[in-house]
Amino acid sequence: MAGPSYAEGSWTGSVTDAQPGFGSRTWIDKNSDSASNYVQIYSCDRSATVATYRNRQFPVPDEVVGVEKKTCDAKATYNKGTKGDIHFTVKSTGDSGGLDGKVKVGY
Repeated sequence: MAGPSYAEGSWTGSVTDAQPGFGSRTWIDKNSDSASNYVQIYSCDRSATVATYRNRQFPVPDEVVGVEKKTCDAKATYNKGTKGDIHFTVKSTGDSGGLDGKVKVGY
């Protein structure tokens, strides 16, 4: 019999006037559980597109681990087997304004 699935970690926060190019704080995903990995921006004032990255040593570009996805209440997932220092970047907002909303990250 399998035990219950548990989440390795999560955090919540908010973004205010986040323009395209805004990068979140970094979290460490040790890939020590079977829970899905996601970024969710909710209670938004507009839609936004985000992508999730694993940090790599300069000059190597960060690795895309979660493709760009529109999010405002939807979860933008990233690769389940990902280990390392992870962050998300706002790629675009619904119109020319900045994004305001709450953030939840599960890993």
